[in-house]
Amino acid sequence: MQTKGDTLTMQYLVDRFEKIDIKPFFSNYEQPFCGKSMIAAQKNEICSWNVAAVVEGTDKKLKEQYILVCAHFDHLGKVKEVFFPGANDNASGTATVLYLANYFAKNPTKRSLIFACFAGEELGFLGSGSFIKNFPEPLQKIKYVINFDMVGRLDQGKLCVTGKESSKLLEKTVRKIAEKEKINISPSQAIFLSGSDHYLFYQKNIPYLCFNTGDDKKNYHTPRDRSDSIDYKGMKTIANFARQIIEELGVNPIEPDFRKIDKKKFKSDNNAEMLLMILSGATNKFGFVFSFMEECGNEIEISKTTEKGADAGLLKGDRVIKINGKEFLCTKDYLDLVITEKVKPYRITVVRDGKVKEVIVE
Repeated sequence: MQTKGDTLTMQYLVDRFEKIDIKPFFSNYEQPFCGKSMIAAQKNEICSWNVAAVVEGTDKKLKEQYILVCAHFDHLGKVKEVFFPGANDNASGTATVLYLANYFAKNPTKRSLIFACFAGEELGFLGSGSFIKNFPEPLQKIKYVINFDMVGRLDQGKLCVTGKESSKLLEKTVRKIAEKEKINISPSQAIFLSGSDHYLFYQKNIPYLCFNTGDDKKNYHTPRDRSDSIDYKGMKTIANFARQIIEELGVNPIEPDFRKIDKKKFKSDNNAEMLLMILSGATNKFGFVFSFMEECGNEIEISKTTEKGADAGLLKGDRVIKINGKEFLCTKDYLDLVITEKVKPYRITVVRDGKVKEVIVE
């Protein structure tokens, strides 16, 4: 964090909000924060900035309430000289927030609208956590959270809108507008309940929506997630769908009802399972686990060994460079091996104290 790319992105977002001509939500557009990731390999505190602006509501009473429209702008950057562009995850969501900010700056609703771009999502919701911790008013003044995370793949024919189940009014609004616009919404997937910044607000009993089109092109957390793979027409469709939802929620004076979501009703599929494996780090088939934030780069560092891994001689801190002679460029390549590799025993090639060593895991 606070890399050159992180800083340039923050400056770009500030510039866009200034040109849209909406006010900073805090004293400045930038909200600096520092935090320690519980899921990444970094040992020191990680510092960055959220960028947030506000469009004041038009109703004397309702303007004291907020709808938070958000996305995370961070991604993986450069890992061991391998560049991860993050076009779908999550430049697509960030661009959608800017598009909506530009529209509502000219067309405000009765409720006030906060437009926030969070940093540190990939490291464990550091930016959104700081936003909540330092929110200058009672947090329950936020009546809805509308989050965009990976919305650049509508050409796959799938749009997931998770969280509509968190409020009866929200679910009714989404269904009505989807029917009017003839938008097909896929069943919610359990992984997207807790897989993005909205989850921290949901834990505070705030209803939310998370728009997501998945990643059937297999570009998730790989160097292949580039701008030429984005469905821009689909992004506009999603943005205009969300705009109508925000407009309706922004003028409806009814206090939203909050409901806990029954995850058992959610659909599960292979992509969701893949994401779950990444987020949990529970890929211990080969006798070890690692932080998914390592992103490989031709090697990954063992953060913990299983019993069979320890018995075979693997150690915490070993850097794995091959499995059964096969290299991997990024997390996705490694997870493919977790799923497809059948040849046992597993030959785990590691670098330890500068020397290459092969460990056999039964």
